[in-house]
Amino acid sequence: MIKLAQKKKLLYSFFATALLFINFNSNLDIIIMSIIVLCYAPLSLKDNLYLYVFFMPFDEILAIPMLGSIYRIFQAIILAKIFHLFIKRKLDPKFSLSDIFLLLFLIIYIGCSIILYGNMNVLGLFINILIVIIIRNSFIDNLDQHLSKIFRLFIFSVCMAIFWGLIHHNFMMGGDLRTIAMMRFKGTQEPNVMALYINISILFLLYLNMQIKKKILLLILLYTGLFLTVSISGLVLNLSIILIVLLLNKKTYVSIKHNLSYFITLLFVILSVIFLRNYLSFLEIPLERFQEKLNYVLQGNFNSATTGRTELNDMYLQHFKEMALHEQIFGVFTLNGNNMWNYLHLVKVNVSHNTFTDMLYSFGVLGLLFLLIYVFKSLYSKVNIHFFKCLLVLKTTLLVSGFTLSMFDSRYFYVWMIL
Repeated sequence: MIKLAQKKKLLYSFFATALLFINFNSNLDIIIMSIIVLCYAPLSLKDNLYLYVFFMPFDEILAIPMLGSIYRIFQAIILAKIFHLFIKRKLDPKFSLSDIFLLLFLIIYIGCSIILYGNMNVLGLFINILIVIIIRNSFIDNLDQHLSKIFRLFIFSVCMAIFWGLIHHNFMMGGDLRTIAMMRFKGTQEPNVMALYINISILFLLYLNMQIKKKILLLILLYTGLFLTVSISGLVLNLSIILIVLLLNKKTYVSIKHNLSYFITLLFVILSVIFLRNYLSFLEIPLERFQEKLNYVLQGNFNSATTGRTELNDMYLQHFKEMALHEQIFGVFTLNGNNMWNYLHLVKVNVSHNTFTDMLYSFGVLGLLFLLIYVFKSLYSKVNIHFFKCLLVLKTTLLVSGFTLSMFDSRYFYVWMIL
């Protein structure tokens, strides 16, 4: 008989293989997603929670007609199981006082958002955060073991997302079209988000115990995907992650041994780029863009260096300063992009690219401080676990990325910030 662990590996492999065929044919998509849901539903709650993270990189492409993201079904299944197990007294969801305050805070704000803007989609924000809290609290007894599995599953999923993007040739035109245009790799997301996913996977690899050969192969694939995104913020973020990891682990021999694979891979990538740039034409545009951004920085032209984000931030902050004092303190409940753009009489092209700006409008200064305090308190409670430093770098990575990405209404932001 096949052992349970082997059955689960086969199931994950099936999910990963099936995901590669998404978007070839709409009828095939429906069949694949139906099979995924049918396989997902009878699994244990623990496996449902694992897979909630596993499918995250494919969130945007797993869309069911008339329903939206498949995550709505996942959330309904998880909540139904929690309720059933609670009624049967087989599950006792534990919430700390800070968890309860956070959930009550969100209920009030989401209720106001629904009343003011009539948008029921914001309920997904609350459900997502509730599930993340349940994931964290359910795994608290053996958190390191569970985190190790979650990290490995996420790395596996991101690698499959890179394969999916290459197979489907999922690129987009990017760059400053006035001076340089290029094809940027999207994977399963937009390029900068894909770069963030890849950076998170690289961070996990640095902290996981794994054979060096296997780690090197995974790093080569991940760095290939990162390079193809042509994401300047992604590259800077990667360098920041490596620097922080080295500073946190500079006195431990074990960390040097475990991270040796990273330096071997990095050296391989750098030498490959140097020797192949004159022979491989696809290297020319990314390297040209990197040089372009560096020139903008050296010239002091930070708006062009940030692809217009500096002017956008100034515009949003100016709007915020003109708001009434009570709106600045408590926010105006614009809990997603559409609500915010309607409130400011803007269009989607004016997306803020700043998570903290979005939070200021939605929650106000008071709410933003409350959320940040909650995140740091949650992190502090894990100071004695093995993966504490990894979680510290992870949350720092998300906070830094928050200044260049609008992640406020994205599931992945809360999964990693609250976990």
